[in-house]
Amino acid sequence: MLASEIPVNYWTQLMPGILLFAVGLSATVAPLTAAILGSVSEQQAGIGSAANNAVSRVAGLIGIALVGLVMGGKLDLDGFHRVVTVTAVLLILGGIVSAVGIQNPPKRPALRARQKVPSQSTRSYRIFRPGR
Repeated sequence: MLASEIPVNYWTQLMPGILLFAVGLSATVAPLTAAILGSVSEQQAGIGSAANNAVSRVAGLIGIALVGLVMGGKLDLDGFHRVVTVTAVLLILGGIVSAVGIQNPPKRPALRARQKVPSQSTRSYRIFRPGR
């Protein structure tokens, strides 16, 4: 994408970079989400998912807002090249931080899995009767 020049040929100058970006996102977003949600307990899975979605949305909004700052307020080829370069650098830094900082240790067995479940014949049932 840095080799693009005017006149821009979408299929030869932009499409290969867009496809590479798409493959990279699809290879990183799902494992990253699994690592994040795997680090919270089952009881807090909803909160973990909500926090993950909120951080993702806010980061997207901040990223879009910063594109205008990086471009310099003028939509031209030099601004596009600056945005592509800054995006590549930030993605590389994010990959390094993720590789170093994200760990997904094996989960300990749940308490229920370790407890012996009573058989059908030893279970006691309560019948709810209003007024009692």
